[in-house]
Amino acid sequence: FEEFLPPIVATIIGLIIFIVLLNLNLSYTSPAQELLFIIICWIPAIFFVITAGKIRLPPAIKIGVYVFATLSNMIATTFNVYAFVPVFDTILHSGFGYLCGYLLLYVFIYFSCSDKISFLPKCIFILLITAGIGIFWEVIEYCCDVFSKVNSQHGIEEGLLDTMQDTFCNLGGACLFQVHLCIDHTFFQDKFFKAVEKHFSIYLDENKIEMDMLVQNAAIESKHDSSFSVIIRAEDEAPYKTIIQLMDKMKGA
Repeated sequence: FEEFLPPIVATIIGLIIFIVLLNLNLSYTSPAQELLFIIICWIPAIFFVITAGKIRLPPAIKIGVYVFATLSNMIATTFNVYAFVPVFDTILHSGFGYLCGYLLLYVFIYFSCSDKISFLPKCIFILLITAGIGIFWEVIEYCCDVFSKVNSQHGIEEGLLDTMQDTFCNLGGACLFQVHLCIDHTFFQDKFFKAVEKHFSIYLDENKIEMDMLVQNAAIESKHDSSFSVIIRAEDEAPYKTIIQLMDKMKGA
């Protein structure tokens, strides 16, 4: 239920603001942006559903998604805050690039690609995909302007300039995330990366181990020592199905 409570609350708030703004019919507001705000807030829950509960995004990413959607769509674009605080757009798009890089790192690890690809190609892949997501976001803004008569790109005259500025800001945020990964890889032996990886892996002490290997080792030890036992500790939001699967295999061993 905790995966669905935030987007449900966001949906209720977004619909209320949407209905109120439609009735007020203020010239400087864009009520349709509230619908986009609702869609973005459902992204973590959608990940959870389409992966049958195997991907439960950590609090840091979920909070980042909710905060970005609130500042960008619910407040800034809906009420045209960019017209009064132009730098606000730069900050949000830069943060969007960093957040996308963080999210893509989780997807990368989930599909077990991290052990098959070296560090540099991994960084380039995340950077290019993040840049692509930023371009796709600009397409969404353009479609909103055309079909909903809003002004997220500040008019036809400034639209191209706004799109290019936003694209560079997204790319800048993505590059900042790459700098973060490089510093972590060079000076901290991938401490940040390993912390992210632990959300999808099983560890024996501080060493990553495959589930079948862990069960096999436990079976061998139990034959030599009848008092041998295994303690399973789930940290933070560990995948529930992985824990159950491990417990079932341990019983069979």
